[in-house]
Amino acid sequence: MPATSSTKKFTTGKLVGTLPNPTRQGYYFKGWYTSKTGGSKITSSTRYYYMSNKTLYVRWEKVSVSKASISKLTLPDSKQIKVYTKSVSNAKGYEIVYSTSSKFSSSTTKKISTISTSKTLTSLQKKKTYYIKVRVYKIDSSNKKIYGSYSTVKYVKTK
Repeated sequence: MPATSSTKKFTTGKLVGTLPNPTRQGYYFKGWYTSKTGGSKITSSTRYYYMSNKTLYVRWEKVSVSKASISKLTLPDSKQIKVYTKSVSNAKGYEIVYSTSSKFSSSTTKKISTISTSKTLTSLQKKKTYYIKVRVYKIDSSNKKIYGSYSTVKYVKTK
C-alpha cells in the first residue's frame, strides 16, 4: 500500500483478515486503528465482524535518531584502533568514519558500518593521527536507513 494511503475501508459483515503493511520514508508503521486518535488497534490476528461499515486508520511515528558518541578509543596494535560507541536505544547499526585529515577530505576518509558498539579499524599506518566520528542509524518502514548526527570528532595517534 503506498505511503499516501491513510485509510482502508471494509464492507459490512466481512472479516478484517490480513492487513497491508504500508511504508513511509522516515516513519515507523505503528499499526491500524479504529479511529484517527485513540481507538483500538487492529492486527491481522484480530478477526472481527463489524456490523456497519468501518474505516481503519494507519498510524505513523517519526523515526527519531539521537546523536552518537564515542566512549573511548584504544590501540590494540600499532596498525589498529578500537572504537567504542555508547549504545543507542533501538539502533540498527553504527557508521564509523575515519581519516588522517581533520577535515575528512575524501581521499583520506573511509566509512564502515557495524551493528556492534565496538569495532577495530585495521590496516592503518603506524605513527599517524586518525580522526574518528560515528553516527547511528535506524531503519524506517520503507527499509531505509535514517541517520542521526555525527558525534564529536575524536583523534588518536597509532603506535
